[in-house]
Amino acid sequence: MITFIPAQNDDIVPEITPLLDVVFILLIFFILVAAFSVHGLDMSVPEAKTGRAVSGRVVEICLKKDGSIYAEKKRITRDDLKFFIHKTVKSFSRNPGKILLKSDPLAPVGDLVFILDIARAQGSEDLVLATISSENE
Repeated sequence: MITFIPAQNDDIVPEITPLLDVVFILLIFFILVAAFSVHGLDMSVPEAKTGRAVSGRVVEICLKKDGSIYAEKKRITRDDLKFFIHKTVKSFSRNPGKILLKSDPLAPVGDLVFILDIARAQGSEDLVLATISSENE
């Protein structure tokens, strides 16, 4: 009778290709979710027919109707606004983005101009005013 001896293969390596596929799919998923999730304060913004969606990195500055200013959901003073915008514009050199200004329609125009003036003085080139699309055309 013939006896068969199983071949011993010491070079058994597990296949990691399916594992890498899953890891890359999860990585892509989380990058897309992080890029499209925008968090902010609930407030009413003016309507505009020419409004467009903003993509990429967005830093929000909100102006309420009582004149209070919020940066990234935290209330800040007018004095701190200059430092916040300076720090934000400086970070745009490493990770480009835009400053999104959300202003309540009833907010004082003088406060809006104050924020715009500080942002431009600090070198902000991508300043966007938030609006909602009007349904009537």
